[in-house]
Amino acid sequence: METAEAAQAIYEDELEGGERSASQLANDIQRRAEELCQVEIDGSRDDVHDEVTDLVEHEEEKEVAQRLKEAAGDIRSALGDHAPVMKELPGEVAGQAELDSSAMWVDPNSIQSDGDRIIDRQVAQNIGDHEAEHQKQSAETDVDTIHVGTQEFDEREVREAAAISVQSRRDFLFAEYQAITNTLPMNEADRQLVRAGKFRELERRKNGEQLATAA
Repeated sequence: METAEAAQAIYEDELEGGERSASQLANDIQRRAEELCQVEIDGSRDDVHDEVTDLVEHEEEKEVAQRLKEAAGDIRSALGDHAPVMKELPGEVAGQAELDSSAMWVDPNSIQSDGDRIIDRQVAQNIGDHEAEHQKQSAETDVDTIHVGTQEFDEREVREAAAISVQSRRDFLFAEYQAITNTLPMNEADRQLVRAGKFRELERRKNGEQLATAA
């Protein structure tokens, strides 16, 4: 097995341990790396998980360990400030957060990379930033829907538009979310109104922008 595949498999095996904080997941992956480093130093595999010995060939321990260390560092740098719980979420949901709270969950499968690294740090950072914006949003709003031009947006769509607007990358979003952000772009002033639940004012502001653009 290639070292990248072996490291990825060890990461996925670690996820079988169930939900935990992002920092704890990073620590657990770091521990796996340290086990392999010790094997590389003394040549003994007695204290290493069986699944690791099955996946990693002799002479490959150091490289696989390095990939695991990178993954642990990527999780810390991308999600450490947000402190989410890492757990498998239903369907293809990448992250969840409770409105106006400190609760956040991120699916550890959603942050895996298609490249050489285990973790896609930019995707992880963007998921964390998106959910952090939801945490700032009020659960109470003054209206259930807003109308911008000829289009109608419900509470969920307005909140999602605000959360998507903080992301630096959007290429990994579902088509529905791409459509929302294309039809209801937001800036910091808009986000402040969403956070405060002032949807009527947001509606007036967005329609004013459309009139100004049309003029």
